[in-house]
Amino acid sequence: MSQLRGGPTLLPPNSGESSSEAFPLRCRTDLQYREVVGYADSFVVVKDPVGLKYFRLRPDQVTLLRSLDGRSTLEDVRRNVMLAHPNVYLTPKEVQQAVADLHEKGLLRSDRSGLAPAQRRKSDEQKRQKLFGSLLSVLFLRLPGWYPDRMLRSLLPFCGWLFHPVVVTLCVLFVVGSWGFALVNFDDVRRQLPTFGQFFGPRNLLYLWATIAITKFLHEMGHGLTCRRFGAECHEMGVMLLIFSPTLYCDVSDSWMLPSRAKRMMIAAAGMYVELILSGIGLLVWWSTDSGTLHFLALNLFLTTAVSTVIFNANPLMRLDGYYILSDFLGIPNLGSRANERLRKSTLWLCLGIENREPTHEDENGKGWLLTYAVLALAYRFVLAFGILIMLRQWLLPQRLDDLVTLLMCFVVFSFLAKPIMQGWKMWKNRGLTEMKWSRLIGSAVVLTGLGLAAVFVPIPWYAEAPIVAEPYDVRHVRTVVGGRLLAVHARPGDSVEQGAVIAELENTELQDRLDQVEADIAVQKAQIRVAQYTGDVVEKALSRDHFAALTEQQTQLKAMIALLTIRAPVSGTVIAGPVRKEPTPAAQQEGQPVTWSGRPTDRNNAGAFLESATHLVSIAPSDGTQVLLHFDQAELEDVHLGEEVTLRFESIPDRLYNGRVESVGAEGQVYIEPALATKYGGVLATEVDEQGRERLAEPVYVGRVRLDDADASIVPGTRGQALFTRSQRPVARWAWRAFRRVFSMI
Repeated sequence: MSQLRGGPTLLPPNSGESSSEAFPLRCRTDLQYREVVGYADSFVVVKDPVGLKYFRLRPDQVTLLRSLDGRSTLEDVRRNVMLAHPNVYLTPKEVQQAVADLHEKGLLRSDRSGLAPAQRRKSDEQKRQKLFGSLLSVLFLRLPGWYPDRMLRSLLPFCGWLFHPVVVTLCVLFVVGSWGFALVNFDDVRRQLPTFGQFFGPRNLLYLWATIAITKFLHEMGHGLTCRRFGAECHEMGVMLLIFSPTLYCDVSDSWMLPSRAKRMMIAAAGMYVELILSGIGLLVWWSTDSGTLHFLALNLFLTTAVSTVIFNANPLMRLDGYYILSDFLGIPNLGSRANERLRKSTLWLCLGIENREPTHEDENGKGWLLTYAVLALAYRFVLAFGILIMLRQWLLPQRLDDLVTLLMCFVVFSFLAKPIMQGWKMWKNRGLTEMKWSRLIGSAVVLTGLGLAAVFVPIPWYAEAPIVAEPYDVRHVRTVVGGRLLAVHARPGDSVEQGAVIAELENTELQDRLDQVEADIAVQKAQIRVAQYTGDVVEKALSRDHFAALTEQQTQLKAMIALLTIRAPVSGTVIAGPVRKEPTPAAQQEGQPVTWSGRPTDRNNAGAFLESATHLVSIAPSDGTQVLLHFDQAELEDVHLGEEVTLRFESIPDRLYNGRVESVGAEGQVYIEPALATKYGGVLATEVDEQGRERLAEPVYVGRVRLDDADASIVPGTRGQALFTRSQRPVARWAWRAFRRVFSMI
């Protein structure tokens, strides 16, 4: 809803500026009026039933509006207002400005010809501004909606009981009880919560989006039903993309026509009321069920409704429920618009020295509060936008799309700066340099030029994160070279072995059968060679010798492969268990291969199981030191240098930071990683299981080895975490351009 204010807008053509000429404008007869009381000063809400707009006017402004009948002169209008309101004094110029503003708001009409082109230009400009604003609000995109009044009327008999005072009281007690239960058992609740990677992982992402869409639909239905229950209309309901997730919006601006402030505030709070009920239900279902689909869906319901209510809807710094409740409570309609206007005027005075000469009815003390609110709201939206982008970065990091988020961050900064720049340009065109102070103008130009040069030329450090996993220093991984059935394990995790000691023995009957067949063929060829020598057949003798040589070479290769079935320690040290396989490989079972294994390869229940080639059997740590494997993509290869210091944080020890230095960097990319880093095990790297049960990356990563300077016993092999390291220092403009090139090179 808009509040009438004076402004520098021009009167319509041929309006007349002398007090003896009649205003060529008259009040629209279809406007609706509603007096609102309960505040320090009463006011009247004027509804435009065509444009579905609402305006807050003081009683003297309503008198001025109704005095415009197309025949009254400026002096007539001025006299009518001052007679009806003796405490109000208006100058002719103030009357002209007020009439111009009423015409700008669309509350007046004129029968004179020649105004259609101007109105068309104004309409086109408003459409362009709306489209431009939608493009800048990429994270909060509102689509056109429909008229839902008939639907709400049909649903009200079935759902209206939810808003009965007795039911509201019982629901509030239920929500308070469920949240109180969660606070009392806070430690248990926190232990059962999933990690960030699990909650926002690919498996839950679709469920999460669906939960947000459904809860927001019910949220907006709560607004609409409450609005209809109290007798106001709901003019529009439609789809909105909130952080790329479809949700609903509901226009209940008609609630301003209700004389009761309590009812208006209840309509604004109805959506949060519905979400709090859903959060209580989700919390109790999640606590009462074991792990499963219902368990996780209930957690999605609780977290989305609770976080949405606290961070978004109840926060008055965003134009959502909390904003309208605060605006109505303070009796300041258009709180955000008025605060932004105060910020704009203050900025113009501070940067350009332009003083505001427009008439205003704001209290001097209120100006400070409006300015404070505008600054806080702007800062909150900026922080919220970057917070959302950081969460998106965590989602996109496994797909190596974090540069897309960097590009979106640049776009967000541009969207925050584009509107004030456009407004400044328009003011420059309208006012020029006549009202500006040269000292302020030069100072602002110097500051902006300095910021631009700094963005282009001043290098700044940029920090990057990379997943890590701990392992013993200089560890040697022992893998099977040839697949076979596990016969015996001679060295188990924790045992000490010497170099060359037997760790395990495998059996491959297929290789043994092939060797037996080759040896039988060799015996046959030996006999044929003797026969050829006896008969003097030179050709047969040469062929038999060639065949014999090929069979002998094949025999040597098979014996070497069979020898590899006896797995020996490459170095002396302590045996460390290999990675865990949670389930058999479906591909291997479908192809009819021998019984595969699960758990760790050296587990006793895997005796007789078939171990595929390249199976990570065990690892051997030759010393007690600890090192960390740092995983990064090819784009970061140039930013990782030998001897560079990195900061490490492990998931199991989140309250402590460790330091280390890069000792080596792999020359080639790897597609196989430790399972602990895979998303299915709570890691951040997206993988798929190959036919041999190994975690394989879609894109190769490079591995750097980091020696820990202050390792302790709390860091055990397999502990994962994140490494923070400094990338090459570049200016902001180069970082943005680099991200832009990388993103569009992937499209």
